[in-house]
Amino acid sequence: MADDKDKVSGNNAPDKGGKPDNKPAKASKKNMGGINDRAVKWVTAKKSEYLAEFKRIVWPTREELLKETLTVIMVSLIFGAYIAMLDGAFGFLLSRFSQFASALFS
Repeated sequence: MADDKDKVSGNNAPDKGGKPDNKPAKASKKNMGGINDRAVKWVTAKKSEYLAEFKRIVWPTREELLKETLTVIMVSLIFGAYIAMLDGAFGFLLSRFSQFASALFS
């Protein structure tokens, strides 16, 4: 008997899979606006977003910029010298190893 209640709804209407009967009407092409109108609205919205974001930027002073730039240059030079030193050491070791191997196997 419980199965009969599940099959029949209260108003004897066939089951439509739980979807509502009243679907919103699709917008006509007249109401959608042209692509140019939508593009202009999008660009205007993005422009206002970007301008608001640019107002929040805290730009460094000239002294801060100079100090940070010199720091980056110095750290880059130190790491460059370190890498050059390692490259020279490994090159020297490789040449010594190749000399040793050629003497050993010839």
